[in-house]
Amino acid sequence: MDEMIRLNVGALARLAYAAAPGFVARGDDTIVNMDSSLAISPETLNGVYGGTKAFVLTLSVSLNHELAGKGVRVPVVLPGAMAAGLSGQSRRERSGGTVGGDDRP
Repeated sequence: MDEMIRLNVGALARLAYAAAPGFVARGDDTIVNMDSSLAISPETLNGVYGGTKAFVLTLSVSLNHELAGKGVRVPVVLPGAMAAGLSGQSRRERSGGTVGGDDRP
């Protein structure tokens, strides 16, 4: 839990504030923060993670307001759950050993 907070909250805040002056100096630039739909739709038993993601959203919106007059945009991307095939059988296993007609994974 502490590592998650250090990474999702502490590291993001430090990096954003360390990088911001360079973005401002260049002007007309964009810092894109990746977040999660859990920032706005928390799940049971995932409160700490959702809380750190809410921080990412809030920081991004705040930075966007702070830096807008200096030519820097800070959008935040909130992808939701998606079927990525990261669990269970691989495509190769499901297809009987081939994918797309050849032997690639």
